[in-house]
Amino acid sequence: MVTLPMYRHEPETKQLLIVKDHLLLDLKEGWGIIDTGAPQAFGGGHYGQPQPINLKGRLTREEFAKTDRYLTLCESTWLVDPPDVHTSKFLDIARAEVDPKLNFFLGNSLLRDFIITIDASRQEISFRPLATPVSGDKTRLTLSNGVTMVNMSVATPGGEHRTKAIFDTGAPLSYGPESIVRSLTPAGDAVDFSPIFGKIETPTFEGSFKVGNTTFAGRFGILPKEAAKTVERIGSGWIIGADVWKATPLAIDIRGEELTFQSRNRC
Repeated sequence: MVTLPMYRHEPETKQLLIVKDHLLLDLKEGWGIIDTGAPQAFGGGHYGQPQPINLKGRLTREEFAKTDRYLTLCESTWLVDPPDVHTSKFLDIARAEVDPKLNFFLGNSLLRDFIITIDASRQEISFRPLATPVSGDKTRLTLSNGVTMVNMSVATPGGEHRTKAIFDTGAPLSYGPESIVRSLTPAGDAVDFSPIFGKIETPTFEGSFKVGNTTFAGRFGILPKEAAKTVERIGSGWIIGADVWKATPLAIDIRGEELTFQSRNRC
């Protein structure tokens, strides 16, 4: 059982741990990675079957089976499915690459129940009730196969390239199709990892991109062919992540389909 000391209807601000450009939340049972590139939340390894509990009380097993949720909410407590053979592998790879204390992927099945605000400069993350007013530069955020996506444009030598991108807070490096990324400015090599595909060694290229009315400086890598095909099947050949949240405070509202970039001097 994973307990977060917060309530669904009360905002709660917690300290972020930033390790190797990953956003981590320190839970009593281990660290959790804030990952909008993960459809589900999972973790642990020594937990039994979750109790089917929500704010209205206990659900029957039949009712619970009809939901698509890996986490069920009861005031301040989520009950998390233990990892299966696949997600156990994901956790092992992430622990080796990020930190041994990493024990959970906090994906969109949890994050969608809040408006999540991230301020990397202050190392703060806030969980706010749904429908909380948020000001700033807003752009549409959608779900495709359980991961969050935005419209973006990339400045290339051939002109502006408009596309969709996976907005993945768990991605330290941005990625794009090789044919376009190689037209940008070379920026050296990088080593990254994917919980699915393992270690990724890639050349990187610098270029600017725009989401909504906000322009970002991006460092783009090139995914291995198998990984690139998987990203394309989701509906985009592009991934953006740390290049966004490192540049500006932001608010993620998955149910409200909004991504908002906020001013650093906000109250």
